[in-house]
Amino acid sequence: MIAATTLIAQIDYKDPVDLKSWEQFRNATPHPRCLVTGADVDHTRNLIKTETWAAQYAQSRVLAADKVLEDLTDAKLEQFIEITTPMGFFYPCPACRAKGLPWHPNGTWGWNPKDPDHITCLTCKTVFPHPDHPE
Repeated sequence: MIAATTLIAQIDYKDPVDLKSWEQFRNATPHPRCLVTGADVDHTRNLIKTETWAAQYAQSRVLAADKVLEDLTDAKLEQFIEITTPMGFFYPCPACRAKGLPWHPNGTWGWNPKDPDHITCLTCKTVFPHPDHPE
């Protein structure tokens, strides 16, 4: 699988809203398309049943998720999903636009539940909220 940043670097962007490359490759991808298929899930379940390393890894993921759930309260959920939160991060980065950088219409965002008040553009590394781009 090619990393998205590698693919983005290979495409010549003239206008950040020029979707010609998307239109060109859109129909070349079989649909429906998702990151994890049913076959992947079946394969993983089989590995967990038959391979020690897979069972240990699965258990480590369950323990990590349980740790997050211990700290999750209604108040934290309200803080995470306040009215100004970009739902699903389906917004382009205003700092990328201002800098004339290539950007994807849905944005590329990083977020950490341990620092719920900030999101980071993974393209230009701008942390929001940001004084140059108020909500």
